[in-house]
Amino acid sequence: MNVKYKRIIACAVCMAVLTGVATIGASAAKSSADANVPKTQTMQQVNQTEEKEEKDETVYVFASADGSVEKVVASERLKTADGIAYTKRTADETLPVTMKVTYRLDGQEISPKDLAGKNGLLTVRYEFENKQNETVSVNGEEQTVKVPFAVLTGMILDNEVFSDVEVVGGKLIDDGDRSLVVGLTLPGLSENLNIPKEKLDLPEYVQITAQVKDFQMMNTMAFVTNDFFRELDVEQLNDLDELTNAADKLSDAMKQLMDGSGKLESGLATLQEKSGQLAGGAAQLADGAGKLASGAAALDQGVDTLVGGAGQLSTGLSTLSQNSAALNAGAGQVFEQLLGEANNQLAASGLSLPALTKDNYAQVLNSAIDSLGEGSVRQQAEAVAREKVTASVNENKDAIAAAVTAGVQQKAQEQAAAQVREGVLAQVLASQQLKPEDYELLPDEAKAAIGAAVDAQMETEPVKAMIAQAVQDAMACEETQNMIAQLTQQKIEEIIEQNMNSPQVQEQITAALQQANAGAAAISALKGQLDSLNQFYQGVVAYTAGVDSAAGGAGKLAAGAGELKKGSAALRSGSAQLSAGAATLNNNVPALIDGVTQLHNGSKALSEGIQQLNREGIQKLVDAVNGDLDELVSKLRASISAAGKYTGLSDDSDPQDCVKFLFRTSAIE
Repeated sequence: MNVKYKRIIACAVCMAVLTGVATIGASAAKSSADANVPKTQTMQQVNQTEEKEEKDETVYVFASADGSVEKVVASERLKTADGIAYTKRTADETLPVTMKVTYRLDGQEISPKDLAGKNGLLTVRYEFENKQNETVSVNGEEQTVKVPFAVLTGMILDNEVFSDVEVVGGKLIDDGDRSLVVGLTLPGLSENLNIPKEKLDLPEYVQITAQVKDFQMMNTMAFVTNDFFRELDVEQLNDLDELTNAADKLSDAMKQLMDGSGKLESGLATLQEKSGQLAGGAAQLADGAGKLASGAAALDQGVDTLVGGAGQLSTGLSTLSQNSAALNAGAGQVFEQLLGEANNQLAASGLSLPALTKDNYAQVLNSAIDSLGEGSVRQQAEAVAREKVTASVNENKDAIAAAVTAGVQQKAQEQAAAQVREGVLAQVLASQQLKPEDYELLPDEAKAAIGAAVDAQMETEPVKAMIAQAVQDAMACEETQNMIAQLTQQKIEEIIEQNMNSPQVQEQITAALQQANAGAAAISALKGQLDSLNQFYQGVVAYTAGVDSAAGGAGKLAAGAGELKKGSAALRSGSAQLSAGAATLNNNVPALIDGVTQLHNGSKALSEGIQQLNREGIQKLVDAVNGDLDELVSKLRASISAAGKYTGLSDDSDPQDCVKFLFRTSAIE
């Protein structure tokens, strides 16, 4: 918040205080005047006071745990000369201020009914919204403003349930067993004054944050009233800016003086702090420089030993490296010989494989092993057997076709005879003037006679010739020939499958599988031997390569050791000089620290004195008289006027002397 708005707030507070003081002063003056009049006159004034009517209203708002209104009861108290009368009613008017209570457990919003018995980080927020507007006239201008209200929120927390309690917008009082939370909010006043929150943040909510265990909560209470604002005297909000210019200059000058003294103190404090570090660093430097000098001497001696050893190592590795080519060649020759023997064995076994080399042997042998797997071998053996069986069956294809043709012809003969018999039966029935449907109604003797006549006709040559012609025509048609060919092929395939499932064929397949398994095992063993030799060969190559590399590195190490010897000698000489200088620096540091400490103490006293002067003298004067109050005074006049116009919940023409609202939320348990 900048200086301007701080001054506005200070002036507003001062005006409120002045108003209260004026009221107290008036009461004191009245009491003093009463003391100087005759007793009878004083009693008369008392009687007149007693006879004056007093009217106030208390509204009880019963709400759920989230602030939702459940019931509103308005209680009115009327005091007259005849006594005090109370009226109570259930109210349905709109409340001037509403309350909303939200709960968040571990960052997530939660309803009150789900909170009972829960554990975690709880945040409860009480928000109050001002819904009461009044139109007032300020300096001849009509303005619509909020009726200002003050809300006092209170609750009691069980310390066995609540811990690490923090309050925003209120105060916390802890007696060990329980904690009392009291919060003050001013809903609507910030909107009336129209001052941004970053400039002036008037409280509009109360928030409690705490760790809870087995959560439960008693009823909470909120007291709402606008009496404080109604009792303020608008006429005392006068223009107080006569000393603004002079106060601004004085405030600016004090600010510059405080900034300068603060920077001086801060700089000297830093210097004093660093001086202490300098003392420690100087001692460490002296100690470290001494150790460095000793270490440098030891290093120089060690480098001498390194130079000698590096030369010997380089000579030995060079001799060993000269034999690397011969060793590699010998190992390679052994590997080639074994590969040649393996190629001969594979050729003798009848396998047709590419020639094995150091680079391809693993791939070729793995492929051969895969080809000798049970699934692959079975498939190949079954294919060979099926080819032989198929050829054997096809040799008898004509005989199979003849048998199928005979069967089809027999079927055609039976069908043709049945059809011709039906025609002959119809003719016999017709010769006896009978219909086909009458045949089943005849007696058995008649049926037998007709049957004998039909049989006789069937044995005649014309009928036989008719049947033979029908069979010949049926066998000659294309459909019958296609059917014979199809049935012949089906019969061939059936015979092939029967032969494939015969014991002889299955024994051949099993023998092929056993032979393949034996071949795969032999190839796998051969590959294992080649893998072992290849591993040996690769190890020899890696070893000789390492020897060659080490020989080269040893040569570089010997050369580097010589250069290191030059550097270690220079380091030994320089570290001795550094150790002597660091010891001198360490001896002179205490005198420097004493001087810096005295200088810092003096600057600190100067800065504190200037700040005290500004805080207790200059700024109090500036806050009392400085600032542009015109706009703030106008807005305060409007707010106070609106407070005076508010007549209570019933909003009747007879205003209340005092209106207050008491909210009570339900307990959570």
